[in-house]
Amino acid sequence: MKKLLNSKEIYKGKIIKVFFDEVEVDGNLLMREVVRHNGGSAVLAERKGFFAFVRQYRHPLGREFLELPAGTRDGNETGEVTACRELQEECGLKAKDLVHICDFAVSPGYSDEILHIYYASDFEEVDRRLDEDEFLSVEWIDKKIAIQMAINGEIQDGKTLTALLWYQAKFGAL
Repeated sequence: MKKLLNSKEIYKGKIIKVFFDEVEVDGNLLMREVVRHNGGSAVLAERKGFFAFVRQYRHPLGREFLELPAGTRDGNETGEVTACRELQEECGLKAKDLVHICDFAVSPGYSDEILHIYYASDFEEVDRRLDEDEFLSVEWIDKKIAIQMAINGEIQDGKTLTALLWYQAKFGAL
């Protein structure tokens, strides 16, 4: 049996809220810090054998990451709407088709964040609309090289690894 006994908000930020929860699990009292996040979406965009990536500085780890275009859901928008919005904002691409790859819990040990991942191969170029606090560059990388970069540990972002693994499993060895 699992039962939430008490939940206290201890921090409210722009992107996350942090709660201190008391939970009863199978008769045991557990104390848990929980990060509440609205979730987000990412897109594996492919054009003529190349994938679109963004390179951006990630402060918590103090370095740049190569990752899929992605972002946080605004309000109650669907994962698909978020994916389309982020692809346009970050890469200047308007998706005509989106294939749902998967949804996954980013780090279920302490967060409720769910990330929705999509694949797009048909889009038109439009103006980029970066958020005022986004500083990133777009890079198109050959899909074979990108998958090799993931295998070699050069790509370490979880959502990007998940999408590349899906692509490799779906379309076989490159």
